[in-house]
Amino acid sequence: MPRVRVRPDIDAAAARIPAVGLKREIYRLPTLLPWGETVDILATGERGKYRIQCLVVLTNMRLFCFRYSLLTGRLDSFRHEDISDVAWFPRRLSGTLKLTVDGTPEKIVRIPVSSGAELKDRLLAILEAGRAGPSSEPLPEPSSVPADSGTHSPSPEQDIVSRLATLDRLRDTGTITDTEYQEQRRRILDRI
Repeated sequence: MPRVRVRPDIDAAAARIPAVGLKREIYRLPTLLPWGETVDILATGERGKYRIQCLVVLTNMRLFCFRYSLLTGRLDSFRHEDISDVAWFPRRLSGTLKLTVDGTPEKIVRIPVSSGAELKDRLLAILEAGRAGPSSEPLPEPSSVPADSGTHSPSPEQDIVSRLATLDRLRDTGTITDTEYQEQRRRILDRI
């Protein structure tokens, strides 16, 4: 996918997925991420009864599926500490990621094979680190991201500037209304 220029961590993750019809979701990601949450992996998948395509996002705090449309948005979020088991079932081109979240089975289908294997491996590393306790070693970086790709956590000033720039871009492209723009801008500035 061409570089989207949203935020360094999102840009690095988006560069590794194929061009799909989820650009609007990628641009909206900064509005869904609380302070300190960074994106590790992005993938495409389908979720729900009607198997609606969604953006699968693995961050340092949770795994979530996000789909935004003009009429409705959907966000299914699973915190790392709530996930107890992860299984990957690949097929030829795509596969199914099955999770156990608070004892309930959840699944995300039609994830591309390369992304699904990476998601499973990263989630298993997170689960192992969580079971080992606070004295465990830091989690490894995703293997396909170069060390100098800028996936580190931005400074507070850079994050605010980045979020405001993204917000301006979303308003200019018509993705969000002026009312949404004012509300989000106020939220960002209130955090200072």
